[in-house]
Amino acid sequence: MNTSQGRVLVVESDAIRGDTLRELLETTGAYDVSLATSPQEALGMVVREQFQLILTNTTVEVVSDGIHMSRAIIKLKENAPAIIALANQADSATINLCARSGVEEVLVYPYDPTILLERIARVLYNTANSDPGLDLEVKKTLNEIVDLPTISAVHAKLENLVQDETTDVGSTDLGLALSLDQATTSKVLRLANSALFGASGKITSLSEAIDLLGFKVIRNAILTMSRLDTREDIPELDDFPRIDFWKHSVAVGMISKELAVRLDIDPEMAQLGGILHDIGKIVLATHFTKVFQSALKTAKTKSYPILRAEKEEIRFTHASVGGYLASRWGLPAPITGIIGGHHSLDVPHADLPLTSLVHVSNCIARGLQMGRAGDDTEPSISPDALDALDLTKEKLDDWTPDLAVAAEEVIHKLGISADES
Repeated sequence: MNTSQGRVLVVESDAIRGDTLRELLETTGAYDVSLATSPQEALGMVVREQFQLILTNTTVEVVSDGIHMSRAIIKLKENAPAIIALANQADSATINLCARSGVEEVLVYPYDPTILLERIARVLYNTANSDPGLDLEVKKTLNEIVDLPTISAVHAKLENLVQDETTDVGSTDLGLALSLDQATTSKVLRLANSALFGASGKITSLSEAIDLLGFKVIRNAILTMSRLDTREDIPELDDFPRIDFWKHSVAVGMISKELAVRLDIDPEMAQLGGILHDIGKIVLATHFTKVFQSALKTAKTKSYPILRAEKEEIRFTHASVGGYLASRWGLPAPITGIIGGHHSLDVPHADLPLTSLVHVSNCIARGLQMGRAGDDTEPSISPDALDALDLTKEKLDDWTPDLAVAAEEVIHKLGISADES
């Protein structure tokens, strides 16, 4: 048997389900699979043996015992296996409990075998390549994050649009505004890909999410965000002005979209990746404020790139926390790769073209000083990114003025200034 893909522990009391999972993982996935039929048996096996992944029913013998077992295993072992849960039904209480217990992914019976294998492979890849600075305490904080804060002026435009009874969900204004607010974009994608709707990673664009959810669900999501206590502004920190950060994200998104059209790459996915690439900075600003402020100060006084300052002051980076959170939220695979790998390009091969594209767009936006992302350094474009895109520096230089104009037009159209922040 080829065991090179890793050891998986399946926790399932139903013999047919357990045997089906074992057959799928061993035959198709080339995993070495062990089976436990109770949480107690699974705990004993985890203590005695080494597993890379646990695949458990949320309810093995009694309601939610698989989730409670998962939490116990994560507390028990310093390097606990990654955990994926299979739920018998889609309900928000179960999904939220899984997230807060440290479960990496939740799928619902009946699952799509192809998607299950894809999720297992990605979870194992992310675990093997995770930032060592993301220790148990950091992950505990991240696991509690339900929504990202937004910027009042940006979200206000969204509220005005969806409250207008004449607004068409397919209108240019709504589609544009929706895609340019990181918090709302991530919420809509998460909702569309959640187990509640059964899509589980299949929805990879906002247009697909809109088709699946419909205008009323999206309208309620946007209006709910404005009423939740958790929906606060991104803090206004020294050297991290909110509107300038938003402008940077918009610029990277639009440059990514325009560049994708020229390179025959999915433009909507590219724009989404560009808009969301720095959501880890929102996490640092709101949940790790003091140390992020120290990193910003270090970046300024030592003329460091913010990524280097984060490593020095925080031990982990905006890319690692953003990628971790995006994966936990079930955002589509290319987006999680972009968020986590837009600096290092350390992503699965399938995600490399889009990640490289956003990397290039980020460098262009920063070089042109379109917004501000936490430091004033001008990053150099990785030759590996250009190679992945089969793109020369000369051709990119020719395109850059038009790419910049497209980004500036969108920022101007939305008409949000620092005075509104």
